[in-house]
Amino acid sequence: MRNSRSLGQLRAMAPYNAKIKGGGVSATEVEAGAAEAQFEGTENVGGTAPESPPDVPQPTPNPSPGGPGGPSGCQCNWETETCVNNQCVALDKPGPVETTPWARLTQKGQQLRTQVIIYMMIAAVLFTIAHYVKNIKPYGEILYWILFALGCVMALMSMAKAYEMIQVGKQINSMGGQPHGDQFIKMGYLYIAGNVAMIATAYFTPASKTAWQTVALINIAIMVICQLVGNMLK
Repeated sequence: MRNSRSLGQLRAMAPYNAKIKGGGVSATEVEAGAAEAQFEGTENVGGTAPESPPDVPQPTPNPSPGGPGGPSGCQCNWETETCVNNQCVALDKPGPVETTPWARLTQKGQQLRTQVIIYMMIAAVLFTIAHYVKNIKPYGEILYWILFALGCVMALMSMAKAYEMIQVGKQINSMGGQPHGDQFIKMGYLYIAGNVAMIATAYFTPASKTAWQTVALINIAIMVICQLVGNMLK
């Protein structure tokens, strides 16, 4: 009995229970039973059971956006739409933004490619006109060399921009963007070769009444090939 759990509780409460205090270690079975009823709740000793708290109405949770109907009854795709005045409205999401260290160089390379193409087109037109006016007397020969020289200037400017493309590609590769840099390097060499071919065509085409047509067709073919191959290298 001295080792019972209830008796241990009685000893702990000895300073507060006068009846148990008088018994000390030799508490009786009756005292132990009374203590057990008092401390373990098997008997109601001079008390009343607490009343349950009054019923409190629980707030109704708002419908979640992903639930049926969503807010205000909208049935939208919440990843791409939102609900405005009970109607689904598409979200304006910005497109992907290139944040690589070579993003600025990539834009510069694309601008250089546009300039290369423009200068090539001007050179092709000047070479074609030069062969067209070559047979016009008496100043056809002079006009031919003037226009041919202007065409060469445009072609050289185009090659200069193509060389800049090559340097941009090398800078991109040095920053770790080798696939992107290689594209600009290859396109740069391609456009340089195309301009050289246009100059050679304009210079070596023999003079005749249909020479300008031949030059025009060859120049068009060169530019188309450069464009197609350039697009494949993107």
